[in-house]
Amino acid sequence: MAAKVEAGGSKKARVAAVIAAAVILIAIAVIIGINMFGSQRTPKSTLEGYFNALYCETMIKHMTPYLVDDIQQICYDDFTFYGQSVGILRAYQEEKAEIVGRDFTLSVRIDNEETGSSAALSSAAKSYGASALMDVSFTVTFEGEQGTADFTGIARLVKVSGKWYLTEYNLPLERVE
Repeated sequence: MAAKVEAGGSKKARVAAVIAAAVILIAIAVIIGINMFGSQRTPKSTLEGYFNALYCETMIKHMTPYLVDDIQQICYDDFTFYGQSVGILRAYQEEKAEIVGRDFTLSVRIDNEETGSSAALSSAAKSYGASALMDVSFTVTFEGEQGTADFTGIARLVKVSGKWYLTEYNLPLERVE
């Protein structure tokens, strides 16, 4: 009888170990999937994430991860007047809301991509640890209940450890009429 209890306990332990191993494997697969297909895997996803944080969420803390490390604190200080206010982001949001209406969404289309020169890549590799550099022109489309509006811009992005980052935080947008 004691042998049966021990065998049953051993069987339960094996099942529990198999379940734990399966949970760990699933977690690893999810992490790998997020890293392979998550945000910042393309210049487009980086721009969309940045502009969404800037115009839709108005959250500086959500903007800075899209920037190279060297300018994250500078961006935060500039947009908050050194931690005093986030009113400038609300003003940017209001500016777009006046055109397309409140509760707008945005999307980004890459119009042109150009690989940076070898000299520019060399400089970016030294400054940021970049493995690639891309100059892009893009169109941001804002869509709200009053309509849509397109804005164009240009940006330089660098690829560091498999993710794309903006090298500037002030990306002027020009309205397409």
